Amino acid sequence: MNRNRKIIVATALGIVALAVTTGWSIMASSTDWPPVPYEVYSLSGTWYNVSGGNPWVIGAEDPLTGKGSLLQTDLTKDPTQGGQMPTAKDMTPVFGSYVRTGPNTWQMKGVAYARDDAKPKPNILCIGVLEGTLTMTTPDKLEFVYTNSIYAPTADKDNDRLPDPGEKPLAAFPSKGTFKPL
Repeated sequence: MNRNRKIIVATALGIVALAVTTGWSIMASSTDWPPVPYEVYSLSGTWYNVSGGNPWVIGAEDPLTGKGSLLQTDLTKDPTQGGQMPTAKDMTPVFGSYVRTGPNTWQMKGVAYARDDAKPKPNILCIGVLEGTLTMTTPDKLEFVYTNSIYAPTADKDNDRLPDPGEKPLAAFPSKGTFKPL
């Protein structure tokens, strides 16, 4: 009885060893085995738009959530938006966040406001919402595709400084381009 059990165990171990060896041989003969590990890119840093746009400062990504912050400064922006808001005196920076969606891709969303200079507190004249994707093709090249949607201040009925769900923008402008690290 004990001898039969040893034979069964030895046979089972032999079959397992043969299966593992054969499986490895088949996988190793494939041209894509072992797989090449992908490089995980980081957005963290200061980036500038190579088409003449303004710089973005992108915060470090939380390794547990894949989320981070971003800030776009725009010192040359026309707060009147080409005269559409003649009383606008300034435009806030774009404040936003991003979340990783792949080894080199992120979804981003940001918000900015055009304001007048009313006292004691400026009035918001429009709300700009940027939404889009960022793709890092190499460590020194970040491509972006996003839409800048402009909302009237009345689109924020709950006063949380963001357009309410279901509100339609006054205008939407698609944008794409490339960032380089500063």
